[in-house]
Amino acid sequence: MVHRPRLDGQTLLMVAWSVTMTVTGQLVLRHAMSGLADQPFVDVVLGAVVSPLVWTGALLYLLSTVTWLVVLSRIDLSVAYPMGSMNYVLVVLLSATLLDENVGLLRMAGLGLILVGILVVARSERRASRRLEPVP
Repeated sequence: MVHRPRLDGQTLLMVAWSVTMTVTGQLVLRHAMSGLADQPFVDVVLGAVVSPLVWTGALLYLLSTVTWLVVLSRIDLSVAYPMGSMNYVLVVLLSATLLDENVGLLRMAGLGLILVGILVVARSERRASRRLEPVP
């Protein structure tokens, strides 16, 4: 019998944790770098290297990556990767809310399409899992 990875509650929580760490890392990195916008390239790089916030963002990415590796050991990449697209949705929404970035209607429509895609992939995985379950 071939082992087919399945999306269970624990794996779903790990996906959520990975997404949360990635999104938080992005927001921290953006905040850390926002004060260096008009600096020359070398100053931006040096400022990033010595910034505790940049190191914090990098650590959050590391935590996300470690969790993501466990996720990839448990479910198909064709399921995991679209679920990871929640990063895009959350970064845009939180950037608008926390960083006061302008998010127009067209961008919001794009986020809606991403959400629909995630739901379609998750639903297809649930159906595929049901078909493979042994009948009692």
